[in-house]
Amino acid sequence: MIAGVGAEHMDLGRRLAEFGFESNESYEFAIACLLEEPPALLRSLNVTGRGGRRKTAFASALAGALGFAHVRYHDFSQAPAKAEEADRPPQDAPLPAFDRAVVEACGYSEAEPSALILDQLQEAPFTEHLRLERFLVSGRWPHAHGLAEANPRHLLVMLISEEPLYHGLHRLSFRIHTDRGEAPFRYRPSDFGLDADAEPLFLALGELFTRLGVTPTTSELRLLLADLLKRVRSPLQLAQAIFGRVEGVEYEALRARALQPALQAICERLSEFLSPPSDG
Repeated sequence: MIAGVGAEHMDLGRRLAEFGFESNESYEFAIACLLEEPPALLRSLNVTGRGGRRKTAFASALAGALGFAHVRYHDFSQAPAKAEEADRPPQDAPLPAFDRAVVEACGYSEAEPSALILDQLQEAPFTEHLRLERFLVSGRWPHAHGLAEANPRHLLVMLISEEPLYHGLHRLSFRIHTDRGEAPFRYRPSDFGLDADAEPLFLALGELFTRLGVTPTTSELRLLLADLLKRVRSPLQLAQAIFGRVEGVEYEALRARALQPALQAICERLSEFLSPPSDG
């Protein structure tokens, strides 16, 4: 266990959302496996998923959710800044950004829980992959100015790559998948303060999202329901609201002819909910 950090006794999904990452997947068990089983030396998390920066958002949010005091981040896809004084001797030259991030993370880990996030690792020279492998095994980081040592009780390394990790890094890391997942649509009107009269509307929404293969998160659906109750009055408006609120939905799919009956059905159930039949 990283000292001072633990996934038990917390709603990790809620904490991740507080730090900017929402998902219908549960990560408590995976993170417990990572944190509770002693590693060879340094704990390393291989954050996987489809393209985009969702993996980066997860790593950043996880560091916040677990309460790390310090987070150091390096993106290998960013061009290194040019040294201000190129004629300085090597021992006086500033450390490259990558080395600086590792050295600072090691320094902070001496006393407090710290995270080192290394992003777009596929852009790094293979020699850096080998250096990282040695670092995870030894906890030692040789650099131009000396040697940094990590405290394994306090440091978590998170690796993000758009390509499979080099085998040496893969075998030393716990792998986690961060795509949205395809959990069933199981929301109920009462989850959002609505009475049972909204059940037909929720059934119609569930049918649509099942066909789309996407389930909105709680906050996405809450915002979408506000759109529905306040302003959506046509299938086109509904399609625009869904596209605007729910990550992972393709607009072309919403506008496909085969999906128009499902959109129309939601609009009809919405109209019935907003204008219930009078008692007379």
